[in-house]
Amino acid sequence: QAHGMSLDNFLDTVLKNDGTFWADNILISAAARTFNVDLVIVHNDGKKPSVSRRSNPEGLLYLAHEVEQHYQALEEDPTLAPQEVLDAYRIGAAIDELERQGERGLRR
Repeated sequence: QAHGMSLDNFLDTVLKNDGTFWADNILISAAARTFNVDLVIVHNDGKKPSVSRRSNPEGLLYLAHEVEQHYQALEEDPTLAPQEVLDAYRIGAAIDELERQGERGLRR
């Protein structure tokens, strides 16, 4: 739960009647931070995956991004070799800058 709202409640507020969920990169990043999950976004334009890594995540979310089109959730499959590649990107990524700024603010 984050800020008095569970992830399920959040999804209920943003899901459309047909079960789709439309969001931009700002909302996706904010939701990942709010619900304390690592986020890995695989792009279809050949760029390296984008990673938002938390210091102590409660979960992991993989998304595919068709640039200028939409995002799609991906299921984790540890039997696939690409999974190891994505995990290497995630583990090698720096901790989310906003989280680090918050930690510095708490230490002051």
